[in-house]
Amino acid sequence: MEEVIQNDADTVPKITTVLEYGRSRLVADKEEGTEIHERIGTLVDLATTSRWGVLRERK
Repeated sequence: MEEVIQNDADTVPKITTVLEYGRSRLVADKEEGTEIHERIGTLVDLATTSRWGVLRERK
């Protein structure tokens, strides 16, 4: 480092790849992804109807 300062040289880091990962895995990539996606849709529908008062609570 001292040599770099004295000679006004530029420091260029050496980059080494230690580990490379493949593409990110998504729920849709899994076998049960379609089922999970459908269940999420159902829950969103339920939340929407509840918000708008379409569903009544049981007494």
